[in-house]
Amino acid sequence: MNVLDEATRFLAIKSICEEGNEELINFLIPRFEELGAKLILQQVPHSLPDHTKRQYNLIGILGDDLVDSRTKKGFLLTTHIDTPVPGLNTEWTKLAGNPWDAKKIDDKIYGLGAANAKLDFICKLQAFSRFAKEKLKQPIYLAATCGGESPLLGCKYLIQSGALNPKYVLLGQPTGLTLIGSQRAQLSFQVRMSFVAIEKDAHDFNAKIFISSKSKSAYAVSNQSNQTALENIFYILDLLMKSPIPIKLFSLQSESSFHKLPDQAAVGVVIPAKELEGIRERFKGLLINRAGSSYDMRFGGTGDRGIRLLPAEVLPALFLVKKEIAELGKELGDRAIVNLAAIKPDKDSLNFTVHFSISPEAAANAEMRKELEQDFKNRINNIAKNFKTLSFDCRRVVFYPNFHIDSENTFAKTLSSELSRMGMDGKIHTSEKSSEAAFFSEKGYDTLVFGPGEMQENAYRENENINISDLQMAARFYEQAIDAFCVKGV
Repeated sequence: MNVLDEATRFLAIKSICEEGNEELINFLIPRFEELGAKLILQQVPHSLPDHTKRQYNLIGILGDDLVDSRTKKGFLLTTHIDTPVPGLNTEWTKLAGNPWDAKKIDDKIYGLGAANAKLDFICKLQAFSRFAKEKLKQPIYLAATCGGESPLLGCKYLIQSGALNPKYVLLGQPTGLTLIGSQRAQLSFQVRMSFVAIEKDAHDFNAKIFISSKSKSAYAVSNQSNQTALENIFYILDLLMKSPIPIKLFSLQSESSFHKLPDQAAVGVVIPAKELEGIRERFKGLLINRAGSSYDMRFGGTGDRGIRLLPAEVLPALFLVKKEIAELGKELGDRAIVNLAAIKPDKDSLNFTVHFSISPEAAANAEMRKELEQDFKNRINNIAKNFKTLSFDCRRVVFYPNFHIDSENTFAKTLSSELSRMGMDGKIHTSEKSSEAAFFSEKGYDTLVFGPGEMQENAYRENENINISDLQMAARFYEQAIDAFCVKGV
């Protein structure tokens, strides 16, 4: 298998989480069949309204795969193969605005999913292929899963299906070629603000203004939330609310994939036409005062039929939600990062995504986690009491537990030794990110996280890339790991 050719082909196939991964699975099936691997194809059911039904897990098996629910056996290598949305195509400057036109440039491969984490799966597939004709003491399982970039979580379906019962699990994530044995927990909520929009004629507020902003993408549960396009829009709205010019809100949107901070946000307001010149002058001042931010403003009329407005209470409620999230983040301090990650409009509602990234120490305390969850819900309920025309619903959509493996565990010690023999960092590290590894660890599987590529300033960013040498080292490490556990039978 020519890894570089396979890598660019793999990246060229779209597998945005919300749109499904069927085409990518169809690419993989014949490659497993050529190796004589047994295949298990799972269509993952769900009720997520913004996801297609084309969501699959694909498992390739070499060796004796007889599954006994009482006996853990074999080595599972797994990676989710979906990606978040690419963001602004124009920012993919290395690929002329096409995130799927994957290319080798100098010593790197560029493309959406290069680091997170499609090419990690190619490394695993290369290692897997080397053992197609080997006599194995333990079976090898190689699983491509869906939903790693959303609440879908195909890995949970894989676990619950009982199709596999491995002893060891190595999960793919960009870790800079280091072993991760401890990660943060994650709590994610959907907050729904419901209302009845108001039909308004065009006599008074008859000038429309659309204000949009752009920013760099980033991982959704990070300390970069104050640099986002959504924050830029809140800044504009705050200044407009404090101005003598009357405004009314008719739209607000800042969407992205679940684990990615949005790089675009837009708001629509109406004002009296006589105030247009004042808004133009004020906007020029905003551009000067908000250094490093990108804004665009467009004007239009409401027409003879007027425009559908959001209730007046929506705007102050937005700022109150934002304020409570910021205050909760300050109170939690080092124990958790809290981000308002996205706002998605629906008919007669706005839907907020809020993420909590909880430190391993705090997450280990189950009571503390429950108190945090209840505290957040109480804050939303208290906000609701301030508004007569709005109703609020707050529900948890994802909980990734933290996970931890003892560095003296046989699995950890063996992989640590293999990395050290390759001249690499063999220590077991803690990661600031959460992952599906926690779900495998919960079931009693010895679990570690590893992968080529860097998370910071790369994954979830435009011009995502990975060093070719990292791919080669990862593939070699996976071969060593498979040899240790499945050929030698450690």
